[in-house]
Amino acid sequence: MRSFVRYLVPFLALPAMASAQDGLGLRTARLDIETSDSSSSAQGQVDIRFTRYHGLQGDVGITQFDAATIGFLAGHLYLSTNDKQKYGLFASYHDWDDASISAYTIGVEGMFDFSDSTAFDFQAGLGALDPAETDFIFAEFGITHRLTPEIHLNASASMIEVEEADFKTVAQTVEISSEYHLSDLSSVTAGLRHSWISGDLADDKTEAFVGLAINFGRNGSPSISTPFKTPQPLRPYWRRGITLP
Repeated sequence: MRSFVRYLVPFLALPAMASAQDGLGLRTARLDIETSDSSSSAQGQVDIRFTRYHGLQGDVGITQFDAATIGFLAGHLYLSTNDKQKYGLFASYHDWDDASISAYTIGVEGMFDFSDSTAFDFQAGLGALDPAETDFIFAEFGITHRLTPEIHLNASASMIEVEEADFKTVAQTVEISSEYHLSDLSSVTAGLRHSWISGDLADDKTEAFVGLAINFGRNGSPSISTPFKTPQPLRPYWRRGITLP
C-alpha cells in the first residue's frame, strides 16, 4: 500500500453516491469509525441491487494498529429472493503500509431474519498471507436484535485456525455491543470484545470499543438493512502486534 489515498477517496465519496441511490440502484451506504485501546479504524460500505434478486456490496477502509497500518477492500456478491434473507460469496484483500505483506480471503456468507426484529448472520472461508504463504481457515456467527427502534443489540463469535508443518495457533473472539440510533442517519455503538489465542502464540485480551456510524439509504428488515461484515479474521493477532510466520 503506497498511499492511503486509494482507500480513502472511495470512502469519502460514499455520501455523494448515496444521494443518487435511485439512479444507481444503491440500497444503502454506511460510514463507520471505531476506536479501542489497540486500534482505530474508518470504513465505508455500499450495497447495490443490480437485478431484482442480486446485489453487490463493496467495503473499503483502513485500520491503525499499534504495530501497523492496514488498508482493506472487500466485495460481497449475494442473492436475495425476498426481504428476509440474503446469502452469497465474499472476497477480501488486506495490505500493510510500508511493508510487503498482504492477506487474502474468500468464502461464503448469509444473513437471515428470525423475526421482524432479529437476524442471524454467518461467514466461513479460507485465506492466505503473502509472502509467507501461511494458510488459515475461519468462521464467524452473529446475531442482531432490535430491542426498540432506537436500540439494537449485537453479539458475535468467531474463530480462526492457522496450521503449518511446524506452527499452529487458534484464535477465538466473542463480542457484544449496543447501537443507539440518534436519528435515521446516525448511530453510536459501545461494546466489549474478548479474544484468546491458543497454541504457539497463547495470549488473551479484553477491550472496550466505541464507534460512530452514518447510514444512507432505505430502511428495511434486519437482514436487508444490515450490511455484511468485512471479513477480517486475523484481527486478534493484529491487535497484539503479532505478524504470523
